[in-house]
This record gives sequence, structure tokens and C-alpha cells, in this order.
Amino acid sequence: TNGCPSEDNVCGATPQSSKCGSKGICEADLDGHHSCRCKPAWFGSLCNKPATVRDFDKNSYYLWGMKDKLFNTVRMTRNRDLDVQLMFRTRQYTGILIDLSDSSSTESTLHIRLVLSGGKIRLIYNMG
Repeated sequence: TNGCPSEDNVCGATPQSSKCGSKGICEADLDGHHSCRCKPAWFGSLCNKPATVRDFDKNSYYLWGMKDKLFNTVRMTRNRDLDVQLMFRTRQYTGILIDLSDSSSTESTLHIRLVLSGGKIRLIYNMG
């Protein structure tokens, strides 16, 4: 009655009929479009692809090579919108959980870092 499309009409009335399936949460916008917010361990536009699980030994890490385009796309420069999911378990009190940097990779360059500092999670970023 407020002029907005009903989320049930856009997404589906039940989790079984949801456009995002049982592994995602469907969210409708004011224009009648939907997007899926995936539950942990799932990804994809329909949240139907299982995420890769990695187990690490002591002092090991996973290195992703990020393209400069990550920081220079219209989506990142206009909306500053990035969705990352991370689940972890550790006995350590310090460490780097995620480090997204441009190729020059100095402290003053564009970066997003999620670190464990004194047993607490800290987000450090420079987006320009």
C-alpha cells in the first residue's frame, strides 16, 4: 500500500520458493529487483556455489593477487561497496586476516586490511 513492491512478490514468500534458494537471503529493492546475500560458506548470484574451505598450518597464509581494477571500478569508486565473508578460528592474538592492496602495496596506497590485534579484530582502510 505504500507503493513499494512486496518483498514476498519479488523474492518469494517462503525460503523454499526464494530466488536465492536455501543458502541465501533475498533482499528486494524499491524498484522491484532482488539481490542475494549469501550465508557463510556459499557464494554466487544465487548462493548455490560452495565456497572453498582452507585449513592452514602455523605461520601459513593464502595470497591473492588483486588487480588494480578492484580499486578503480565504478562500483568501488562511487559506492565503495565490497562484500567479503570470512570465518576463522585461531589461538593467535595478532595477525593479518585479509589484506587487499593495489599493486604498488605501500602504506599510503589504496588498501583494505582486516587484522587481529591483541585478540580483537581491527579494520584498516585507505580508499582515497
